[in-house]
Amino acid sequence: MNTGTQRIVIISGSFGAGHDIVAIRLAELWRRNRHHVMIVDYLDALPGLVRRILRWAYPAVMNQCPGLFGYLYKACERKRSWMMRTLRLLQWMAQSQTLEWSQEADQVVSVFPLATQAVGHARVRGLLSSVTATVITDPYPHSLWWHKGIDR
Repeated sequence: MNTGTQRIVIISGSFGAGHDIVAIRLAELWRRNRHHVMIVDYLDALPGLVRRILRWAYPAVMNQCPGLFGYLYKACERKRSWMMRTLRLLQWMAQSQTLEWSQEADQVVSVFPLATQAVGHARVRGLLSSVTATVITDPYPHSLWWHKGIDR
């Protein structure tokens, strides 16, 4: 890895504020060390209608029916579940924008599990040569936080 100035892309997710806060703090630390950092929102890589639905649905589910969130969370652990098929579809929808953000970066850092999957998938397919990393922001991380294409 180059020890000089790095171009770092941090991919966050604007569900709540937790992922964004971690992204902002990492960017502050790296900028202090003279690295060039860009923070992007994974949801911005999705088509407009999908993005609006997800931004509406997340707080609605969390506030009105948190038991449903637990069900969805558990469904992420089953590789052949309808939830995982849906997440793969979202990954496909976001792929070109995710790659566009990442192409010139020395490092691509995900602080959002769906971004981790997209970046890892691109790396495994040979579409991304940057060093990849995930910073886990959840106290009880699920399997979406890991991908064999993530270096760190």
